[in-house]
Amino acid sequence: MKDYGDIIKTQKEKIRSFVTGSGYTAFLTENELMGLMEVPKEDEELFRYVISELISDGSIMYTKKHRLAPPTKLGYFVGTLRASEKGGGFVTCDDFDGDIYVPERAAKGALHTDEVLVRLIGADRSGFEGEITRIIKRGKSRIVGVFSKRRKGGSVTPLDRHFPQRIDISSGNTGGADDGDTVVIRLRGYGRKKNAPEAYVERVLGRYGEKGVDILSVMAEMGIDEDFPEDVKRSAAEAPVTTEGESLADREDLRGLVTVTIDGEDAKDLDDAVSCVVTENGTYELGVHIADVSHYVKAGSELDKEALRRGTSVYLVDRVIPMLPKELSNGICSLNCGEDRLCLSCIMEIDGSGRVISHRITKGIINVDMRMTYTAVNSVLTDESSAYIEEYGEFLPMLLNMDRLRVILHEKRMKRGALDFDTDEAAVILDDEGRPCDIVPRQKNAATGMIEEFMIAANETVAEEFFGLGVPFMYRSHESPDEEKYAALKKAAHRMGYDLGGGGKDSSELGRLLGQAGGRADEKLINMLALRSMKQAVYSPECVGHYGLASRFYCHFTSPIRRYPDLFVHRVISGYLEGKTPNELAESCGADLEKKALLCSQNERRAENAERESVELKKTEFMADRIGESFDALISGIAPWGIYVRLPNTVEGMVSYRTMKDDRYVCDEDCMSCIGKKTGRVYSLGDSIRVTLEKADTDMRRLDFVVEGSHISEKPKSRRERAGNKRQKKTLRRTSGRTKTKKRRKRFF
Repeated sequence: MKDYGDIIKTQKEKIRSFVTGSGYTAFLTENELMGLMEVPKEDEELFRYVISELISDGSIMYTKKHRLAPPTKLGYFVGTLRASEKGGGFVTCDDFDGDIYVPERAAKGALHTDEVLVRLIGADRSGFEGEITRIIKRGKSRIVGVFSKRRKGGSVTPLDRHFPQRIDISSGNTGGADDGDTVVIRLRGYGRKKNAPEAYVERVLGRYGEKGVDILSVMAEMGIDEDFPEDVKRSAAEAPVTTEGESLADREDLRGLVTVTIDGEDAKDLDDAVSCVVTENGTYELGVHIADVSHYVKAGSELDKEALRRGTSVYLVDRVIPMLPKELSNGICSLNCGEDRLCLSCIMEIDGSGRVISHRITKGIINVDMRMTYTAVNSVLTDESSAYIEEYGEFLPMLLNMDRLRVILHEKRMKRGALDFDTDEAAVILDDEGRPCDIVPRQKNAATGMIEEFMIAANETVAEEFFGLGVPFMYRSHESPDEEKYAALKKAAHRMGYDLGGGGKDSSELGRLLGQAGGRADEKLINMLALRSMKQAVYSPECVGHYGLASRFYCHFTSPIRRYPDLFVHRVISGYLEGKTPNELAESCGADLEKKALLCSQNERRAENAERESVELKKTEFMADRIGESFDALISGIAPWGIYVRLPNTVEGMVSYRTMKDDRYVCDEDCMSCIGKKTGRVYSLGDSIRVTLEKADTDMRRLDFVVEGSHISEKPKSRRERAGNKRQKKTLRRTSGRTKTKKRRKRFF
């Protein structure tokens, strides 16, 4: 049976490449293009459909004479709108160097994040200007805002002020919302009057300002659902509570191994356990035992479909939104202490240099001997008088061996060029009312490093074996940085007194930079800038390696409770261990693998954005009580509109040039500095600075600071002083021979 979706995709790419290629100089009609591309008679209808699809998504367009042309040759570009709070905004396009400014009058109803077709209409010294001619794809269909009641219906003011206009709600579409409620609205059309969007209230989240409503707003903005569908809940309720009655004929009994889990104090979904034994040969036998979630979540089931839709668990500042219902994630799939649990184990023999000299991957059953915490394990390993010594005494020899192995594995990774970022991530501590009361750094320690090294070793070992088997697989891929971003990092590092080397983008060079910064005051900033230069890691059917880890083969195998890619990998492993051939695995697991990998990558980005937004929200709320206070800060960015600063508690904000009254500052992006035109005062990336908090906007998650000493409030000038200034300006214009002329815009196309 033909897969028309793939055929259309292939044909679209073929026609797009032809029309946008350098050889396409004379614009052709559909019939002329059809003849030139030798389209068979039976495929003409499909060809015309593909043309309509390409026109719809802005890839090609008609000229006035109804000929097909690439948009760029007619002065049109496809891009994404970044709306301004004051209306209008900027369109960022892949095939245009620089942003295109769109005034409010030319936005034509386009909203923040919409994909649009924009036409260049002019340019001046400040940049390019355009008008939006078509909205290709709406960026958001849901918007969160505050409802205002009217005599008939109401209106919603979006919390995200990138959506500057209020949105009217007709009387039959208010969903029972009351004045001051925070609501989720669904856009469903766009009216004729000023292209105003039409919407209805989909859900009332609660009163604006009530406990928990702010986090619900973040979830709604990101499209993250806390509740599971009823059919998924029913399936979860039917899951077994114990392994009693399970067939163990095809499983290795590993209950004789001493195994422990090491997690945070609050963790309830324990999906990995470890064991470690020193052999007679002096090598280490490391066991990484992972919950066999695929045994309970069958491919194609309602549980599986929902897990794929979610993609990952989401860890917000005040709650966890699990990928799987708690009956599974906290129950039968969690490796709870003292209970038999089914697992997939990767057992590796590792020598003194960190090399995996042999391994086996097996389906097993384990019974965890102790549930440990990072805090306690780190205390035992680093403090001889630790309060946990007595409790953990029985396991101390194994923990010491595991710590030695941690050091060996870490040194091996560093030698091959892996990057060890020392970022200052922070956790926001909330009180019983959900208000932030402190911001504390997340500390890496021996215990967290131990689990990290062991999981990396297992992920690499599994990926290498299944790459060699040639079966469908989902890899974790991380490509080297873009040339432009790497060059920007190199320039920033040089400006701060570091040498990134003159070679290529080998990860070992970046590792040396991080090593140079170790222990210096700007270490965190260098780590942050290096991270910003990195490409995002993605899931892919192709094995391209992992740049950051300097791994040739890498996958995610160790967290199937909270990540769908790991669950998929487990299915492939289980199928192989059950005797399925590569062809059978391709048939059972290979379908839509590329689409699944893309969806998993997108869901991961969504979860990361939601987690970051929830933390930034509470950080802003925490700082709102400190308006007027001064702080030491580090300049973390220089932009044409202001200076970005970072406080020691990881809070970030901006100083606008408009508030720096002591001088007029001009941004020098090449030197990553801003310079005062009169005083010559320079503020550069990495400089220490003293700032005062002026404003905290929790809705926008934005903090505005002012530089101490530059925010000079002047008393109002008298009428005589104002008149004198006017006479002075008039004299200057006359003596310079300049007259005020209307600015002319250069016209394009």
